[in-house]
Amino acid sequence: MDKEPIIGIRIVAICGMMLFLMCCVSISPFKFNKDRDNAINATNDFHNLFNHHRFEEIYGLTDKRARETKSKDSLISILSFLRDERGRVLNSELIDTDIQTRPTYRELHLSFRTKYENTEKIERFVWYVSDNQARLFSFVSE
Repeated sequence: MDKEPIIGIRIVAICGMMLFLMCCVSISPFKFNKDRDNAINATNDFHNLFNHHRFEEIYGLTDKRARETKSKDSLISILSFLRDERGRVLNSELIDTDIQTRPTYRELHLSFRTKYENTEKIERFVWYVSDNQARLFSFVSE
């Protein structure tokens, strides 16, 4: 049996796969940057609402999956406590970003070094982004 046609088919298949992967890689950074920008803007909104004691509106930013595990009253109570203890957010610096692709959304993990009036903390946000909208899944402040 002649092996040249089989080798040729393999080379064409490998080249096709490489071309497909290169196209995916070239599209992904743009999508990631747009999703990251949406999540950063949503974090800025979170901080602005936090500073003005508008905790119910922060609850409005949460994803429905987060609402299944955390009640509105519980979230408002925690945020109110943090606001009274730490004071206003003065500034926040993005220090780490990670993205995980899910079937219907992208999961963005953003970490910030945040300076409050009374302290400085590391904040970790998880935002679910789909249809150019970021929804808060979790917030941890260490």
